[in-house]
Amino acid sequence: MTLRHWLGALASLGVLGISSAAFADPALPTRASAMATVAERLSKELAGAPPAGVVVAAPLRTDESAPRGDELVVRLGQVVGGALGASLARPEPLALPAARSAARRADAFVYVQAEVLRGELRVSADVYPSPQGFWERLLRPNPSPIRHAFASARLDAEVRGFLAPVPLVMGQIDRAKTEDRDVVALACGDLDADGALDLVTLGRRRIARGRLRGGRFETSHAIEWSALSPIAPAPLREPMAGVAILSGTWPSGAFVDVGLTDRASGMRLDRTLRPVKPIEGVPVSFGDRDVCATYAPSETTPTFARCSQDDPQLELAPLSNPTDIVTIEALTTRSAGSLAIWAARNPQTGELRLVANGFGTTIAGVGAQVAIADLDTDGIPEIISSADVLSPSEDALVVHSWRPGEAAQERARIPVPQGVRAIAVCPPEGAGASPIAVATAGAEIWVVR
Repeated sequence: MTLRHWLGALASLGVLGISSAAFADPALPTRASAMATVAERLSKELAGAPPAGVVVAAPLRTDESAPRGDELVVRLGQVVGGALGASLARPEPLALPAARSAARRADAFVYVQAEVLRGELRVSADVYPSPQGFWERLLRPNPSPIRHAFASARLDAEVRGFLAPVPLVMGQIDRAKTEDRDVVALACGDLDADGALDLVTLGRRRIARGRLRGGRFETSHAIEWSALSPIAPAPLREPMAGVAILSGTWPSGAFVDVGLTDRASGMRLDRTLRPVKPIEGVPVSFGDRDVCATYAPSETTPTFARCSQDDPQLELAPLSNPTDIVTIEALTTRSAGSLAIWAARNPQTGELRLVANGFGTTIAGVGAQVAIADLDTDGIPEIISSADVLSPSEDALVVHSWRPGEAAQERARIPVPQGVRAIAVCPPEGAGASPIAVATAGAEIWVVR
């Protein structure tokens, strides 16, 4: 189903009230599975290597329980083999000496070694020649690899299906003071590809990047809004803001898009928060890319377009119902498919409308901060939100799980008496659920695990 047809189905359901002629780009927001991502990157790195007819998988190394670890590495070997045009030599993992024996009839073989570590699937692939003939086997019984490649990806629902399940229990809250009292948007991700997560805070005065250490938010990079954009000619009474971390799969590398209705334009920043180019509107993450929302003081709904003219063509027509917050996410399912989810909030009623796979539902009492993620990587999305309350002392971080076709189920409600100003979900760090970052009105950053 194309995106135009999909959005037409939403309109016919009356859930989002979106025009059927909404997108010029027919591609749905998608997220490639961890295995597919790793296989694609390995095949690119091994391009030009001597052809290897077979792939052999090594036993899994892991820092968490893996009751189906052998099945995982065999499946990974099949996926990598498919990307390389090679077949799997044996349907079980083998140590390197046994792998040489299993692949002796091929001129070369690829030895795939997988590791699950700190919430990542890390895979190396080595191309080994297979000695042919008696004298070659005698003189070079254990030749060194002739090519090496490495790739990694965050764990997803497909990989998690081979590991021990993750309980969705949020019993730990790490709190850190921040010097920015006006944070209105957050993003969380690994900007340096060093395995450590970074937080990007967007305030009405500045944008900052840092990490939580010793009860404080330690800023590593920051830039003032005054250096990026002038004041908007007609700012909204209550600002709308967004931060989107564009991963390394973006055509030109990793960036941070920021937007705030207080300012005349947004800005695309590099990973050190240096300006790259202006963008139009407030960024909304859209799979591995983003789309920008424009808010007009006289309109009850935002309009959407690509953030920069250099971005892939993508335009969304205005929503027909009153809407202030729109959140879009693409998650990987247990079967390695991609599930696109839309959430749109009606500010007049506090009702959040959800749509995925042609199914829709609503959640009542939702505040103006909303995020979508698969916290426990089970393939079922979680909706993370603030509460629709008048007093900050009554605010809370609320988590619902939603299986499309069923009603959303509340899973957790954590009081935030200071008031929730922004929410972001971090990638998984290990065997537990994904952390949730919360900016409070009390100049604190909470990380809920």
